[in-house]
Amino acid sequence: DSSLDGMQDLMSTALAGLAMLTTGNLPAAERAGDFLVYMYDNQPKLSSQMLFVLQRGDRMVTEWPEDQQPAFALNPAALNQWYFVPGLAGGFLARLAEVTGSADHLRVAQAYVQYAESGAADRHDTPNGWWLGWGAAMVYAATGVATYRNIIEAVTERMVESQMSSGSWAAGTLSYEPPAPIVDATAEAVIVLTEILQHAVVGE
Repeated sequence: DSSLDGMQDLMSTALAGLAMLTTGNLPAAERAGDFLVYMYDNQPKLSSQMLFVLQRGDRMVTEWPEDQQPAFALNPAALNQWYFVPGLAGGFLARLAEVTGSADHLRVAQAYVQYAESGAADRHDTPNGWWLGWGAAMVYAATGVATYRNIIEAVTERMVESQMSSGSWAAGTLSYEPPAPIVDATAEAVIVLTEILQHAVVGE
């Protein structure tokens, strides 16, 4: 909507869309899905980066403070990127497509996950990649394409390797504040792994 003020972004929209889908508000979920399709289809230069933020409803944000780059764009040639953003977008769109039957939503779901998978060598190795694995699982459940299972296996293998002897995880996708960062990170890891497993089985 060109009348919107402020900024709209991929991650917030994907999370809100998933909440709307889960609670049965399909029209709102579809609007969120359509926004994510618009954002992907109107990327100006995917060869170098995927932009995450739209300003005032119609302008991609292309400038940002240097130390905030991962929050505004994914550079597939750089380390320490927010792979979870396209992972969440792709996973939500795949879930939405299962309900609506929209080929467009499923097309872009795959595109988001594939773009994140084209990233640097650390894309599976840190909590930044957990939701890439989740997104791949959602797409795998919808398509059965083996490429997405390979992503699932790579991410979950690293997640299991990073689990501490206590059974917990020390860090999650985003920084957690005291007093319970380990509890929060562990809860996130359990949710991600559980949903990955559930949807990986569906894709078989």
